[in-house]
Amino acid sequence: MKNAKKLKWLFVFVCLLTAMFAFTLAAHAKIVDSGTCGAEGNGSNLTWTLDDAGTLIISGTGAVDDLAFFEDDIIKNVVIQNGVTSIGEFAFGCCENLLNVIIPNSVTAIGDGTFYGCSKLTEITIPDGVTSIGYSAFYGCTSLTEITIPDGVTIIGDSAFYGCTGLTEITIPNSVTSIGNSAFYGCTGLTEITIPNSVTSIGYCAFYGCTGLTEITIPDGVTTIESDAFSGCTNLISVTVPNSVTSIGYDAFSGCTNIEKLTIGKIIENESCYALIDLKDFLKAVVITEGVTKIGSNCFSDFISLTEVTFPDSLTCIGDSAFSNCENLAELTIPDSVTRIGSNAFDDTLWLYNQPDGVVLAGKVVIGYKGNPPRDNTLIIPEGTKGIGGDAFRWQEWIEKVILPDGLGLIGENAFHGCYSLNEVSLPQGVTEISDRAFYFCGNLTSVTIPDSLKSVGSYAFEECDNLTDVYYDGTEEQWKAITIEKHNLPLSRYATIHYNHFAHVPGEAEKVTIKAATCTAAGSYVEQIYCTLCGKELSRNTIEQPATGHNYGAWEQLDDTQHQRVCANDNTHVEKENHAWDDGKITTEPTQTKEGVKTFTCTVCGATKTESIPKAEPERNVGDVDGDGKLTSADARLALRASVGLEPDITAGSDAYLAADADGDGKVSSADARLILRASVGLEDASKFGKKA
Repeated sequence: MKNAKKLKWLFVFVCLLTAMFAFTLAAHAKIVDSGTCGAEGNGSNLTWTLDDAGTLIISGTGAVDDLAFFEDDIIKNVVIQNGVTSIGEFAFGCCENLLNVIIPNSVTAIGDGTFYGCSKLTEITIPDGVTSIGYSAFYGCTSLTEITIPDGVTIIGDSAFYGCTGLTEITIPNSVTSIGNSAFYGCTGLTEITIPNSVTSIGYCAFYGCTGLTEITIPDGVTTIESDAFSGCTNLISVTVPNSVTSIGYDAFSGCTNIEKLTIGKIIENESCYALIDLKDFLKAVVITEGVTKIGSNCFSDFISLTEVTFPDSLTCIGDSAFSNCENLAELTIPDSVTRIGSNAFDDTLWLYNQPDGVVLAGKVVIGYKGNPPRDNTLIIPEGTKGIGGDAFRWQEWIEKVILPDGLGLIGENAFHGCYSLNEVSLPQGVTEISDRAFYFCGNLTSVTIPDSLKSVGSYAFEECDNLTDVYYDGTEEQWKAITIEKHNLPLSRYATIHYNHFAHVPGEAEKVTIKAATCTAAGSYVEQIYCTLCGKELSRNTIEQPATGHNYGAWEQLDDTQHQRVCANDNTHVEKENHAWDDGKITTEPTQTKEGVKTFTCTVCGATKTESIPKAEPERNVGDVDGDGKLTSADARLALRASVGLEPDITAGSDAYLAADADGDGKVSSADARLILRASVGLEDASKFGKKA
């Protein structure tokens, strides 16, 4: 606790003042009763006096007897003088009016139930000499708000502070090794507690119902957490369980409905992780501490609220169904140290659902295949893979050929179980273990190439492989006999012919197997492999990266009236589009007075054309032909006369009709123009001379 030592000495100082005050009162108060309370002989080793203020003073040497002041409702203050060595069982039990107690340094033990049920006790100082706090010592002391347990105490007894609802702060020293059953049961006011590294066990229901606690860090050193230890801590948000813990009892976190983050160690390596089942509906984040090497089977199965898991670099194995049905688990970063993953480890997780089609990797371990099989029915395991997970390709009958990378170490349980179409397998150098039922019921398997790195073959690994006739082994017969081959592998161990020292390989031509075809915009890769023509063993393999091909566009072609396009010849998918680039156009059909003309525009890129119509040509209008009908008549003279006096609003200065009406060419229309036009209409004037100023 913050400033715990300062508070402790301040508390001691206050108690000394209280003691002095008590002695002062004793000097003036009236003694109303007295007697002996010792536990030795006839009890005379200790005497007591009680005054009319309710102050009890005990003096002498030795132990206070059991039940010495049990259920005494007169006592309000207790002053125990130096010389007293221990306080007996239930000595002040059920003293319901007891407020304060002063205990000297000579006391070394507080017995069982010493202050049991002292509901009004508000303060007490436990001296440094005390080494044990007994069973139910402060049971039901509901008014006690703070207590400091001194260095030297090794055990906090069962139910020691049971039901101390007013207790908000407690200091536990490094000397304590055990927190007893129900030690802080129902301490609802306790908001924080520091458990020292010296503690090795936390008892049954030790912190049951401590609803004020929001986080708890269990220190290194604790090996056992008993059942219901933190049950009912409804406001607990974060819990840290260290690597030292090897056992957690049932319902240890039952009812802790607000725990969101769990930091946990080696307990998840074994079957004790079942104790975490109480957290499955609300735990969101798990941090697995460094040093953990394995996550046990079904450990976090059905943790439906889990969204985040942090794995340590020490992890090597993830057990069967470890995270199955964690339906909200979307992101995983599995360290490269993991080489073994059990069956269904991530089934029905959002992470698995979001994986792309093809071979699915969890870190460096292949755990399955999604989507449609490749056209050639060849399964290619990516370079860098360290293991094939359990059940990874079980009953994948489409697999006819499998290509395994160098560096692969483990073939997991049931990895190729039931791959009936698989006809040959070449295991690369580095494989050390073929697990149980790895190739069980591969009925068409005829040959297997095995490296001399192999150490063990699990039971039923090649059982029901009835067509297996040849095993090509890189090592000697002596080395082969040193391999541990478990029971039920007769096709391998008895019926097949073992070809030892299989080094004289005859390389064939290089074969290329596309991993991912390069596209216009994305790089691709392929595997170049060379196999032995005698045994089919893969002799070499190189993964070759192919850069993106870039686009190879064809000629521009018209798409529609506004755009043209060109298509990439590499994939016939990528298309580039642009708007047409029209030229200035050419008149391809001249307009006439009776028919519109045509103007044609051509795209300078793709050659597409478009046309626009040209309006009909205006009829030629000679001077005098006011109405534009191509001839001079009296009607033209009449229009000119009316225009001259403003009766033709459509014949205005500058219009074609106005210019035609200006027969004398003086720039205006007058009756003189009308007379000329009339005369020309009857042949008395030469119209060819109209428009020229006289």
